[in-house]
Order: sequence, then C-alpha cells, then structure tokens
Amino acid sequence: MSEFIDDLIEHREDDIEKIQTKPNMYISYLGSKGSLHLSKEVINNAIDESINLNSPCDKINIYLDENDNSLVVADNGRGIQFESLEIVCTKLQAGSKFTREGGGKGSAGENGCGLTAVNALSDNFEIISTRYGERAIIKFSQGKLLHSVSKKKINEDTHGTTVRFNPNPFYMGDDCSIPTDLLIEWIEKIIYLVPSNTELILSVSRKGKESAINKKYRNKNGLKDYILKMCKKPILDPIHFMKSIKINEFYKGREIERFIGLEVAFTFMSSTETIIDSFCNFVNTIEGGVHNDAIKQGITQFIIRKTKENMSEKELKNIDILPSDIGQGLVLTLYLSTDMSTEFTGQTKEKLSNSAFFKPLRNMTFNALDEYFKTNTKELKKITDFVKINAKVRIESAKVRNLVTLEKTTSYEEHTMPNFVPANNTGNNYRELFLIEGISSKGTARAGRDTFTQALFALRGVPLNTFNLKLDKILLNEEFLGLVKILKCNIGDRFNITKLNYNKIIMLFDADIDGFRIASLICVFFLCHMPEIIRRGLLYKAVSPLYLLSDTKKHFILDKKEYINVFEKTVRQNIKAVDPMTNIVLTNDEMKELLLKNRGYLEELHRVANHFAVHPFIIELLSIYGDKPNFMSKIKKKFPELSLDDENVLSGIYNGKYQIIILDEIFEKRIANLRNLIRNVNSNKVYYIINEFHNKLNINLGLMTLGEFLTLCQKYQPNITTRFKGLGELNASDLWETTMNPNTRTLIQLTMFDVIKELEKFKILHGSGDIPARKELMHNFKISREDLDN
Repeated sequence: MSEFIDDLIEHREDDIEKIQTKPNMYISYLGSKGSLHLSKEVINNAIDESINLNSPCDKINIYLDENDNSLVVADNGRGIQFESLEIVCTKLQAGSKFTREGGGKGSAGENGCGLTAVNALSDNFEIISTRYGERAIIKFSQGKLLHSVSKKKINEDTHGTTVRFNPNPFYMGDDCSIPTDLLIEWIEKIIYLVPSNTELILSVSRKGKESAINKKYRNKNGLKDYILKMCKKPILDPIHFMKSIKINEFYKGREIERFIGLEVAFTFMSSTETIIDSFCNFVNTIEGGVHNDAIKQGITQFIIRKTKENMSEKELKNIDILPSDIGQGLVLTLYLSTDMSTEFTGQTKEKLSNSAFFKPLRNMTFNALDEYFKTNTKELKKITDFVKINAKVRIESAKVRNLVTLEKTTSYEEHTMPNFVPANNTGNNYRELFLIEGISSKGTARAGRDTFTQALFALRGVPLNTFNLKLDKILLNEEFLGLVKILKCNIGDRFNITKLNYNKIIMLFDADIDGFRIASLICVFFLCHMPEIIRRGLLYKAVSPLYLLSDTKKHFILDKKEYINVFEKTVRQNIKAVDPMTNIVLTNDEMKELLLKNRGYLEELHRVANHFAVHPFIIELLSIYGDKPNFMSKIKKKFPELSLDDENVLSGIYNGKYQIIILDEIFEKRIANLRNLIRNVNSNKVYYIINEFHNKLNINLGLMTLGEFLTLCQKYQPNITTRFKGLGELNASDLWETTMNPNTRTLIQLTMFDVIKELEKFKILHGSGDIPARKELMHNFKISREDLDN
C-alpha cells in the first residue's frame, strides 16, 4: 500500500488573524465598499450609545481625512469600561448586545464582531475612552497591540468614546479609500432615525485644494421627511405613524420581555413600480426581509378591506381588488427598533430573517392604520380611489392581452379602422405596409398607392415611447394595439414571424425633425418588442423628396446632399479650371474633389467678412498672405486703394465702399478656420485659371482665387420652387413616382446593427441612468451644415 500525501491542516488561534486571513467572512466586501462598511460599524456604535437609555450621549462628531484615509468618530456618551477596551477590539463575540438586555433598545450591534473587524483590517487603530475623570488610550498597528491601556486624569465633566482608524490596503485592497460621497449619502439617510435630541456633525478634509466639508445633521420629522425625499411628486401627503409594543421572547430557556418600536411612512406615486427602503436598528436593510413583508401585508390587507367597503355593488361585481393594485405606485419606508434577536443575514446585516417579527409587525401596522384613518377619511378616500383605478387598468390590460391573443381581425374590423387602409391583395400574395405620418398624408398616399399590394397605417402625432415599457402599457395604446392587430404576427411571447401579414414594413414620414423622431420611436418599438422583423430585413425607411427644382432634369430632390450634388454637377458641366502651375485642365474627378472639400469655404469666408464688415475678397487675401513679411505688396497689387498705418489698421476704398480692419490677435483668431482650409485642406493651392462655357463658347475669365471661383459658381445653384414641409403637400402622382413606386423609389433597409446603434443613443438620451454619458453625447454632437436646408 502506497503512502498517503496529506493536506496541510492550518488553524488560526488568534481572532485578529482569523479576520485578516478571511476578511470576507466578517465584512462581505473589500476595497472602497469594505472601508465604507468599517466606517458604518464605528458610527453605528456611537449611534447605539445615543439611543441607550442609560447614556447621556447627545452629540456625535465624525471627521474624515481624505489625505491619509482616516476616520475619527467621537461621542459624548459613557465611554467604554477601561478593563474591556482590549477585549472589545481583539476578541470575536465580545460585546454587550448578545441578549440585548439593559438600556440599549434597538442597537445595531448583534454579533460582537464589529470593532474587532475594524481593528484587524486597519493599518492604525486606537480607542480613547473618557469616564469618571480619567482618560484611557489603547493603540494597535495592523491588529497588533502597540502598548497596554494607558490612563491619565482629566476634567471630571468630560466623557465619551473616540475611535480612530485607517483601512489597511494589504487586507482591504489597494483602492480602499473611504468614499466620501457614499458616506455622506448614508449619513443623510440614517439621520432620519437618530433621536431628535442628538446632533451629528460631519467634517471632511478633502484631498488636494478642495475646500473642507462641514455639515450638521439633526432629525426633525423622522421618516415623514424621508418619504418626501424618496418621492418628489406624491399623489397624497405621506401617511406617517409610530407604534411600540412589548412581547416576551424565549432566549436559551429564559423568558425575556422585549421591545418592538415601529415607524412607518408611505404614500403613492403615478407609477407602476413599488419602492421600499427599510431599516432595522439603524441598519439599512437593502435586501429587505421579514419586517418589509409584514408591514407591506398589513398595509395591503387594510387598504383592500377599506376599498371594498367603499365600493358599490356594481363595482364589487366587476372589480376584484388584488394586492398588486396596492403595490402599484406604493412608496414605503419603515424603521424597526427592537431588542429582540434580529437574525440579520450576514455580518453586513442587509436582510432581516427572524420570522417571529412577522405577525406582531403586521398587526401593529393594520391597527395603526385603522386608528389613523378614523380621523383622516379624506386621505383614505384618495387611496381607495387610486387603488380602484389601478384595478381597472389591470382589468383593461387583461382585456387587451386577450384581444391580441386572438390574433384575428375580421375584414369588417380592418375597413372600419379610421387610420388603416388595407391592400386588396389576399392570401399568400405579396403585400407591403406603409406606416405614414398624419391623416393628410394618408389621403395623398391612398390616392397614389398601388391598391393591390400596398396597405397604409396612419400614425396620429408622435407615437408612444415604448422604451422600457411593459407589454400591458403598450397595448393600452390604441395605435400600437391596432398595428399589432393588422400585422397579425402577435407580440411578446406569442410573436410568430410566420404569420406576419406583410413582406415589407415601410416607414414613410416627413423629411423634417418630427419625421425623424417618429421614425426613431417606431424603430424602438420594433427592436424592443418585434426584433425578428428587423433581423429578417423586413423593416424599411422610404426616402421622400425635400425639394422641387424648376431648372434641372431631375425635378425632385431627396435631401440637401442630393441638392448639392446636382449643383456641383451643373458647375462641372459649365466651368473648367486650369492649374496655373502646370497649365493642365482639372479632370472631372479632380474638379469634383475640389468642390467637395471646399463646400464650407465660401460660408466661412462670408462669416468672417460679415463680422468685420469688410469685403470677403480682402479677407481671403489676408488669410493667404497676412502672416507673410511682404503681404502688403500682394494686397496693394490686388487692392491698390488700401494702405496699412503704424497701428496695423488696413483701410481704403474698394468696390465703391470704405474698408477698414485692425490686423490684431482678434483678427488672427477669426481667420484661423479659413486659413486652415487654405493651407491644410487645399495645400495652399488657391489660384486657378477659370474657363466658362456660354452659348457653346469657351470664355477665359483669367486667374481667380478660390473665393472668386466659388462666388462665380453660385449662379448655377438650382432654383428651388418648393420645399416640401410634409408628404401631404405632394400630389398623389408625385408621391407615387418619388416614394411609393417600387421601380423609382429609394428604400433604406434597417438592420439590427443600425437600430441597436441608434437605441444606444436613445438609452442615453431617454434612460434614467447615465448622466455623464448624456452630457458627453450632447457635448460631442455636431450638426453638419449640409444637413440643414434653411
């Protein structure tokens, strides 16, 4: 038999080493979040002292120094007994809160691990305890005792406990800074639970040159104030009550009288969600627990009973009130203060699990509401009316789901839909559905369409934003319900692409900002609720005309870019440019490139000229030569009437008008963009010999600058006779020819990549979260001048 190779069995005798070996067992988090938890442990100890009936504590000072990542918490309570100082910060399960007997009603502590964990995971840790005219200090480094408790005599009127620590990166991770913002956020929440006679003072020394933070906190109206912070627009004033009882708890064979204190505040908001924030003994129980369930059930049972009592026989017959009707829009905050065993889940105490709380808390809530509403009948009626509305909406939503589940619309129903015009084609033959904007467009499209293959569905105004909306909410919208019906492929879990009634779904909206907005909302609907239609390539966008031209072969122009292309094509047909350095005529492609890269040149030139009220050709020459030593010789050659004085003022007569401009730093900044176009975009090639064709004659116009050449080109701008503000302005035959005729129209097929890319922008702009991303998107948003048609 071969010899076994045994594993090494290790054991940590020292409690400090136990925590340092596996810190996650004791505080759950490391890093900055773990440091925040250590801070809460120390502050909660001070709060526990402030609520203890045997303590004089009414002031807690908190000092955070970001420079050395240290926190100091000082209270003016009784101070820790000197003989217990070393035990409470070196031994697990060392504390005064196991049986919760004495004056510490509702203490946050329970397991006797808090201070020991803080000490074990700190680089430096010390406690100063002051009581009965003596002060004792104990200090640790990396959990190891530096020296025993030292005492000295002081003023007998001074008392309290001060704890100072800074997290140890070796155990907590490199980024273990105590997060100032999160600490303040927690304090500003927990203050609503602190006794009103206790003042909490926070001071923060900021890192760098930032000014210090100094804040004072005191609880005024408890959770009534907090509920108004949670819900900015409640539909009724908060319901707020406090109750307490005493019950007996059996603990290790002994019957002990226990205290249960309850504070509740709630209201309702116009929303489908439920918001609950709960606390137990100054701990924010973010994962909820028994106390949440008990209070919510007490509220639910009371409101259901009262709502039914206030309903007519007809309402009782047609409307059944369910718990979900009360939860919809409920905003609730609660605080349980008790000396019973809470049975928090984990050392971070984020969930209450002692089921013994359920019945007494539910009954306390029900009885408190019964008592409260005996004298507040108007508020009760507001609640019962709100709950009835929720129930009616739920019932209507169920009806809507049933309608969609049928997946059928009769021919009669289709023809009686006011915003739908079906195609005459039936069976498995080809059909396409146009989604159009407005009733006026529907009339034109109806007259111009192919009646056999093309159906129309008109959207009245801007459609519902379905981003992040539940299906029930969407199908209560009359237009989207109608669209789902005529598509016949259902929606959500019942969606079936094989039953889709159309081979193409084509968005046909006005070529303006409203049209683009409607198109984006329709894309959101299909991507979120019928994505398979996009995946199969069945969603399209039709391109409708923007301009009607009178003097070109192509009368209908789709957008500004096409208009510019028509303009530049006309220029190339009528003008030839010759490179003066080589005497070679620019090819058609070279001419096209020259016009393309200088689309913004003339606009920039006129922008600067208008600012200084100087002729643009003078501005252009100054941009070309203004920083050259001999620039005035170039200026005088072109503009002999101009002169430059000792103050750098250029002035004189040109084109019958007096010109004057100061050549200073401001001027240089103004022409920077124009000079960039000249030197970088055009590589300083700004002169061309221009030939113009007129009545089949080639006329040599001589050497021109870019500005002069582009000014000449302006006479070839196509004449716009109509700028179409909407599809309704097109007659039926023109709409057919430009937009609906499969042989001549332009369709853009939308892919998942296109729509998802746009949805990401939509999430940033319309979502609830990422404000920095929204600001960055807006900051980087640039409008191309070619996208504008005015």
